Amino acid sequence: MTPLAATADESRWRAFLRLPGGYAHPRRLADTLGGAMTPDLCAALQAEPRFATRLTALLEAAGLVPPVGAGMDCAEIDRSIVVRAPEELMAAALRAGALYWADAIANVVLAPDVEVLRGSLDADLIAFGLANRAAGPQGMRFDVLAGAAEVVARDGWYSFLAWVAQLPAAVTARLMLKFEDGTITPGPIPAPFGEIGPGLYRQAAG
Repeated sequence: MTPLAATADESRWRAFLRLPGGYAHPRRLADTLGGAMTPDLCAALQAEPRFATRLTALLEAAGLVPPVGAGMDCAEIDRSIVVRAPEELMAAALRAGALYWADAIANVVLAPDVEVLRGSLDADLIAFGLANRAAGPQGMRFDVLAGAAEVVARDGWYSFLAWVAQLPAAVTARLMLKFEDGTITPGPIPAPFGEIGPGLYRQAAG
C-alpha cells in the first residue's frame, strides 16, 4: 500500500468512528428525528459535509453511537471493510457464500446441470467460486441446483453476521447505522459459520 492510500484509508476510518451522521442510512436519521424530516431531506443534508457533525450529534443524543472505546482495537483488515458502502458489504456477503459453496460449484460439470446452475446463480459468483475452489469446505454438493442462489445468499449472510459478531461493539453499532433498522440482527450463528464465517467474509471482501 502506498503512503497516499494508507492516509486515505486512515481518513475514512476516522470519519467512520467520529462522524456516523455522514453515512448513516437516511431512514435511521429520519426515525431519530421522529419524522420531522423525510429520509430524502436527511440524505440531502448528508451530501453536505458541513452537516456531518450536527447529524452525528443527533445520533449520539438518541444513544445510537457508543463511545469509541475498544473500537480502536479493530483489526486493520476489518477497518478497511467497515468503511465501505452497504452495497459493497452485501456484495461481499454473496461472494462469501460462493466461497463456502465453491467446491459444490466446481463439481457441477455435466452440461445440463451447468445450465441449471447458470440459470440460478449469477455468473460472477460462479466464476468467483471456481477461482477459489479450495476456500470453503470440501465435498459440498447442492441438494437442488435450481436453489443454488438461495443457499449461497443464505450462507453468505451467515458469514457476514459471524464477521460482524467479532467486531468491537463500538464498531458494530456504527456499522449497523449504515442499514435500515432491523437489517442486522445479532443472534446465534448456525454452525459452522461462527467458526469459519468471519474468515470467508474477510476473504470475499478483500
